[in-house]
Amino acid sequence: MLRRLERGARRSWRRLSMSLPTSLYPERNIVDLAALARLQDAGCRERRTRLSNWLVEVGLDGALITRPQHLTYFFGLRGWRSSPASGFVGRDGFGLISVGNSMGSDVYADETVRFDDSMFATTFEDRERAGLAALDIRLAKTKALGADCTDIAGQTITPISGHISSMRRRKYPDEVALISAAIAANEAGYRAIAPHIAPGLLETEVFALFQGAAIVAAGQTMGELGNDFRGGQPGGRPRPVPLVEGDLLPVDAGAVVANYFSDMCRTFAVSGTRAPVQEEAFGRVVHALSIAEDMIRPGVRCGTVFQEVASLLNSHRDDWRFDHHLGHGLGLDPVERPFINSGSNDIFEEGCTFTLEPGLYGDNLRGGIRLEQNYVIENGALRRLSNLPLDI
Repeated sequence: MLRRLERGARRSWRRLSMSLPTSLYPERNIVDLAALARLQDAGCRERRTRLSNWLVEVGLDGALITRPQHLTYFFGLRGWRSSPASGFVGRDGFGLISVGNSMGSDVYADETVRFDDSMFATTFEDRERAGLAALDIRLAKTKALGADCTDIAGQTITPISGHISSMRRRKYPDEVALISAAIAANEAGYRAIAPHIAPGLLETEVFALFQGAAIVAAGQTMGELGNDFRGGQPGGRPRPVPLVEGDLLPVDAGAVVANYFSDMCRTFAVSGTRAPVQEEAFGRVVHALSIAEDMIRPGVRCGTVFQEVASLLNSHRDDWRFDHHLGHGLGLDPVERPFINSGSNDIFEEGCTFTLEPGLYGDNLRGGIRLEQNYVIENGALRRLSNLPLDI
């Protein structure tokens, strides 16, 4: 199913691109990528059923869902994360969601209740309370209630966010399809900036070009792409500062499609060609990435992979260092479990999606090398989701 979704989305992107007139961006879409690869009704229903089975196990009668990520996960809700909505999942698997009338997003539920959240295009101040009020009858009948929020006036709740987080570790096919769509938008950003990286270009111009290309490729708006657009430094927010000849520019960014994130990094030589010492570091980081890929399978401890790769990178030269995490999970949050870090006891599991991002830094590298790929574990094996060449 997953491969079919991905192939269908790619065919649609290619067909649309061929029919478009000249554009500012070479990879533009006249449709929203999330409409081509969106969460499926069956996937949302299966996730609600899985939650309801757990509610029965722990003696809860229902669950109140308020976090935007969880509303997406169980009901397929799209739109701004500040949009008002609340959901309920009963121990029988029944799914109810209340959604503000200002939201045009389709949702998957057994019952949908709409409520007024604005008047004359002015939003009400207490929209969250209005969303909960739409569920009052159902909540009043629920004696043992779990919730992903901290408290509800007049009601005792059992926290369930930890369990939902553990559920989210194993991605469903419709989720991986959306992450793949976000990766496609991200890769469009890298392809857009690659021909223009040169001395004198402002870091803010790199960011603007990248963001514009990712948005146009995705066919939808998105939030900030990440923090790392600085020349001659390992990372940092873009500044109105020109790129300098001889520096390296690590661009670490992530696009988001229908609330699902990607996260990648490619390192550009501002002069167009890496110096010999930079080329040496690049090869070392590529090798480290390969070592990590070969180690990963279900049941392997994340801290073990980190330790192996960190030892490899930090033992090469005294004037180079690898001093950050090796990667992390991604999905409805840009950083989630598993954490591939020193001492991490997280385990690679079937269905988890994550990044690997080894790097090397030192004064003579003038910014350092970092390369980041995105992956999923399927059928007991590692599959890389990102397709952009490391040496773009």
